[in-house]
Amino acid sequence: MYKKFVKNGIPVVVGETSAFRVLTSKQERIKWISYFSKLVSSYGIALIYWDAPPPADSDYYYDQFDRENLKFYEPDFVQAMLDNWKCE
Repeated sequence: MYKKFVKNGIPVVVGETSAFRVLTSKQERIKWISYFSKLVSSYGIALIYWDAPPPADSDYYYDQFDRENLKFYEPDFVQAMLDNWKCE
């Protein structure tokens, strides 16, 4: 994507990336989002974290924002994503 698009002035967005909160430990998710946000930003690529609440009958959830209480479930996960994003 970098060579074909970004390098030629065409913006790239990685959308709908996420990490299931039930399948991995919080520490592993923080490690992953730190790495991934740093990697994509190093290529000048924008990152969108997919934050949709799970269906009522699902045990698989990856949302980070509690829409009822207007706060993050794992603020340290979100902060790791922001801390490792290098916008130039």
